Amino acid sequence: MLGGVIPPVAAELHKENIQSVVDTAVAKSNIGFQDLNFIAVTVKPGMSLSLKIGVSFAKSLANRLKIPIIPIDHMEAHALTALFTDSQLEFPYMILLLSGGHGLLGIGQGLEDYIL
Repeated sequence: MLGGVIPPVAAELHKENIQSVVDTAVAKSNIGFQDLNFIAVTVKPGMSLSLKIGVSFAKSLANRLKIPIIPIDHMEAHALTALFTDSQLEFPYMILLLSGGHGLLGIGQGLEDYIL
């Protein structure tokens, strides 16, 4: 028997926990929902069932708060974190991404501009 993530189970866990995870994140950030200017949500890559839960939740929250949604590429977000941790880093730079079932080696040439 192989291990790993079972997509329907992961989606159900996302559905059961997303509200409390978001509430905890906002509380720990010492801001309120009214202070948010937009909602960023992962739209790819990932398990479609789990992505649908996140996108649906984000749309509902953004609609309630009357703020825009910013779609996020999960892997690109990982690639860009290097820019936040090293103030002297500039494009181009080498990227090694290992996240879940995804692994990429590439060159970041600019925003949304990568050679894999």
